[in-house]
Amino acid sequence: REACRTYNRELGSIPQVRVPNTDFADVTPFLYYIRVPESERDGLRSHLSDRGIDTGIHWQPGHWFTLLKDCPRGDMSVTDRVGNEVLSLPLHSCMEQSSLERVIDGIRTYFAR
Repeated sequence: REACRTYNRELGSIPQVRVPNTDFADVTPFLYYIRVPESERDGLRSHLSDRGIDTGIHWQPGHWFTLLKDCPRGDMSVTDRVGNEVLSLPLHSCMEQSSLERVIDGIRTYFAR
């Protein structure tokens, strides 16, 4: 929880980054995600990868899956937008402050360019 709070506090001030709207008091997080503009996500992932920081895309809209792609549905434009913006950051038990700072610095340097 404390690592997630640190991410929220430090990344929430970057205009291009949207952090989860929670203080994590009532959750036990197993992953941490941010949202960034779709046009920036791949570049940010590459920037972080070049610094040895793994990221992931651990959530995709259900209607993107082959099994569900032909199911009836309404307007999914918001869901599609979120699916193209979401990005998971490193998070694990007993994560050291230096690891958090490395990830945060990588994101800051990307958006400061």
